[in-house]
Amino acid sequence: MPVTIVLIFVNIGLGTWWLALTGFKWQVILPTRAVKNLIMIPIQTALTYAALRAVERIRPRL
Repeated sequence: MPVTIVLIFVNIGLGTWWLALTGFKWQVILPTRAVKNLIMIPIQTALTYAALRAVERIRPRL
C-alpha cells in the first residue's frame, strides 16, 4: 500500500506538477506518466516485499 501511495501521489502528482512548473504541458505528460507508474506498481511492490523478506532473514543474525 505505501508503494502505491508514493507512486500515485509523488511520482504522478508532484512530479507532473513540478514538470508543469518548468514549462511542460501537464496534459501531454500526465497520461504517459500514469501508464508508466501503473506498470511499476506490481514491480516495486514485489521488489519491496523481496527486500523486506531478506531483511527478516538476516535480522536475527545481527
